[in-house]
Amino acid sequence: MHVHQYELFKMFPKESISSLFTRMTIITNNLDAFGRTYTSVDIVSKILRSLPKTWEAKVTEIREANNLTKLSLKKLIGLLMTHEIIMEKQELEEMPKKNLAFKTIHHVDSDDDDDEKEMDEDIALIIDNSKTS
Repeated sequence: MHVHQYELFKMFPKESISSLFTRMTIITNNLDAFGRTYTSVDIVSKILRSLPKTWEAKVTEIREANNLTKLSLKKLIGLLMTHEIIMEKQELEEMPKKNLAFKTIHHVDSDDDDDEKEMDEDIALIIDNSKTS
């Protein structure tokens, strides 16, 4: 069962790198207890393969800039966590800003069109002012 978990290991949607690493550590520790050990190189490669497509550029960068046989788990996790923070900041900056909306109720006591025009102009002014805020 633990070998199956290791083989199918993937990052969950919205999962953090620290959570991913914790899950991998639990799986590999359980496997080690049953006599199945994986090298640091195996685990580094497995973690890189488990990342989703949105991480593809970072994975390529890590593979090209580092000798994977000498890359420690600690350094890999540091690189991935740093990238995760950058991605989260970009997501926050790209979030649409919320617009304000005002609900108004207008009762007209007379049939005078001038009152309605003034009301329309007042509403337009409120909307224009809210856009500049």
